[in-house]
Amino acid sequence: MENNIKKLSFKANGVDSFLQITDLKNSPGPGLKELGPASEPVVTLFQKHYPELIYKNIIINTPFWYYVYHRVVAHHRSQHSTKTKFIFARPYKVTETLLKYISPENIPVQYGGLKRENDEEFTPEDKALEFIVKGGANACIEIPVPEAQVTVVWEVMVVGCEVSFKEEFIPDDKGSYRILLGKEDQQKKVMKMGGSVRNSFYIRESGRIMISLRNASFQKKRVFCRYKAMATHPRRPGFLYTRRRGRCTPRYWASRTDEWPRMVPQGSTVAKAFGSVAFERYRSDLTLLEAASRNDDVTDAYVQLAKQASAALLNSYARKGYPFTAWEVKTLLILGLVSEETAAHQAQLLMKANEDCN
Repeated sequence: MENNIKKLSFKANGVDSFLQITDLKNSPGPGLKELGPASEPVVTLFQKHYPELIYKNIIINTPFWYYVYHRVVAHHRSQHSTKTKFIFARPYKVTETLLKYISPENIPVQYGGLKRENDEEFTPEDKALEFIVKGGANACIEIPVPEAQVTVVWEVMVVGCEVSFKEEFIPDDKGSYRILLGKEDQQKKVMKMGGSVRNSFYIRESGRIMISLRNASFQKKRVFCRYKAMATHPRRPGFLYTRRRGRCTPRYWASRTDEWPRMVPQGSTVAKAFGSVAFERYRSDLTLLEAASRNDDVTDAYVQLAKQASAALLNSYARKGYPFTAWEVKTLLILGLVSEETAAHQAQLLMKANEDCN
């Protein structure tokens, strides 16, 4: 409290009062006899001599017993106590109450806000936009990303519970894949007090990040979102390829360290190599080289299937002792296109064969 008083300025247009916030979340209970004697002198001192110094007294995570205690001792306080209003917030009303007096950028994350200790990505000056999601409705927050080779960082804060959401990157190129950044059932059902979630994604092509929200309750919810784009370069790990390990993986074939087999030129497309069924799932101009090079869509089973199948097809021609023939590799990919679950299973099967191959 003394440190806050030192920051006050009683000059024109200066900050001449402050909010006093007390958290009773871990308070020991009504049996604490020392609570009254310890707090009463401080409260009385400020109310008597500096009645306007404390703008509001906000008591958060207030248990029921404290309501009773406050009403009993309030009659014995000085007449100046009426000038200082006490505001009580139960656990499920903490974030909502604090937002009436404090911006979300200055509310700590443990109370449902956006402020984090030693934050290197956002500052309180990075203001958040507010959205209202009606009860039982869906809403979308769109973050445009017109430039490539940047990392977009965003943060979403929801006031209240029963709100779920998912995030995905949608490229401007209609022939490119959508990238699911977080499945809805894996995202957080926001805490009782509210909560915030931060995420980031490196952008390789222009597009937009779409955040889809679903309000399962009957009451409207307040949503805050802020984001920024930072120029950066993707980290590319180094790999050491030996004669006995790693010579059958998609990454190895994408590096073009070895010459591709004549039966499968580097310009071959997935649709041409695997047939018309693959044409219905993948882009017509998607090459085997591009499919083997993809390393961003780790959650898309069909992308992983094309990646592992492309390497497996090359291995069937170039690596002696590879467990699958070219015909078997094509059959495995076609069978995997039946469903996402089957695609994930076939991709795992081919990945194991590619990693075990010498």
